[in-house]
This record gives sequence, C-alpha cells and structure tokens, in this order.
Amino acid sequence: YTHVLNASIPGGSQVINTNDTANNRFKAGDEILIIQLQGQYNGSYEFKRIQSISSNVITLDAPLKNSYTSGTFNSTASQATQIVRVPNFMNVTIQNNGYITAPQWSGWVGGIVAFKALGNVTIETGGAINATGMGFRGGFGQGDGLPAVNGTQGESFRGKGADSNASNDGGGGAGISSDFTPAMQRGGTAAYGTSPTTPGGSTQSSHNGSIYGVTDLALLLPGSGGGAGFRTPTNLSGGSGGGIVFIAAKSINVSGNIKARGTTGNAENNPTGNTWASGTGSGGAILIL
Repeated sequence: YTHVLNASIPGGSQVINTNDTANNRFKAGDEILIIQLQGQYNGSYEFKRIQSISSNVITLDAPLKNSYTSGTFNSTASQATQIVRVPNFMNVTIQNNGYITAPQWSGWVGGIVAFKALGNVTIETGGAINATGMGFRGGFGQGDGLPAVNGTQGESFRGKGADSNASNDGGGGAGISSDFTPAMQRGGTAAYGTSPTTPGGSTQSSHNGSIYGVTDLALLLPGSGGGAGFRTPTNLSGGSGGGIVFIAAKSINVSGNIKARGTTGNAENNPTGNTWASGTGSGGAILIL
C-alpha cells in the first residue's frame, strides 16, 4: 500500500508520484489497483501494471482511464487516492483458522483486500477473508469532562467527521451537548447501500448516515463510520465501517466466510438508568468476478 501525492492526475496520465515504494513493496510487472476513497472522484478505481519505478515515481504500462485527486489526507475535506498491489496467484486455499485481511484504513492507505487467481479460490470451513471494521473510521468520542466536549461524526467519502449532529454523508452524526438527555446524545448509525435500520438518538439529535454507492460496484468504497456518543466517563467512539474485498478467479468455493461488516458502536449505562451510545459502522463492499 502507498498513497498518491499528486494533487490531480488527469485521465490519460501514465506517471504517478507516490509516498513510498521502498523495500520491494512494489516492482516492475506488478499489477496494482489505483483507487480514490475520498474526494472529488471518490469510488473511482482501475487496474494497471507497473512498467517502471524510480524514486517513488511509478510509470504505468498504459494510460489511466479515470481522473483522480489526492494529496490531502486525514482531514474533514480529504482528497485521498491510494495504490494497492494486487497479487496474482495460480490457486488460493484458505484452511481452517486461516484468514486474509487488510490493515485498517488510516486516513492515507488501507482497508482493501484485493487479489486474483488464474485457477480456483477455496475457503474451507473455519477459513475467512475478513475486512470487517477495516473501512472508514468511527467518530471519536471525547469522553466526560468539564467543560463537556462533543464527539465527532463518523468518517465517510468526503473525509473525517466534524463536531456536528448532522450526517457526514454515509457517516453517522455525533451526539452533542445541546441535547440534554442521554437518549438524545447517542451517535447516529452509518449507511452505505441501504438505509440504517437503527434510529439515531432522536429526530432532534444525531442523524443517521445517508445512502451512497452504486449497485453494480462500478464505484468501490468502504463502509462509513458511526457517530460518536456524547458525554460519558469513557470515550464512546463510533464503530468503524467494513472495508473492501475484491477477488477475481476462475471459480470460488466458499465453506467459510467472506466478510466486510461494520463494527458495532459502544454503549454505557449512566447513573439515571439511561444509556449513552455511539453509532454502528456500515458494511463495506465485496466484489467477486
């Protein structure tokens, strides 16, 4: 994994400036996934091969079809494109207690499992490809204190969450201090392809995330983060969204699991018997070809 430094890469380009290609992370001939997770062209992606590498500059074997923006990371207004090496195998077998996963999205890179197999992919009972909780991050819970501090919205395809009870696109809104009951200070639940089934704290408080994405997965995005809850003796950060899984193979046989779920929010009872809570992250995307 490496992130792209170019502020703008127009379609037709063949040269990409990256943060780091050291330690044989990438080499000439590798297949790579170029994908923008946040910003102007969020969800755009394509596969290319590396023609050459020089001082963290990657030259592709063919021009890009899509345009991308990048260079602003871990921000409420991010432009974040990353490059992921895509291993090409003959056959893949994941045995009992075995798994393939990805690093969690960091604001720069991560959150994606991607590989191809010329032959068969077999996931035996007890085996898994698991991107659960590896997507956009949940809102940060500030915890209790004087003066009290609001939590933040869950992260989504525009960037990190801010101090607001409104939805952050797919990210859930945060519980805020101006709402005076614990039930109204709960974080909102994230969304992706469908509306959340869990309500937000109230119609006056945190709002659930908004639906995004396309059904044919021509745009690929992780799940969004749940909103943080407000005011508790511990930090009630929101759940993280599910990551992205991409598999291309001649055949796929699954007795185990392929998962890209969001993680649940957190909850804590307060002395009055009510509950402070944060929102759950939404599921990610699984594309099998």
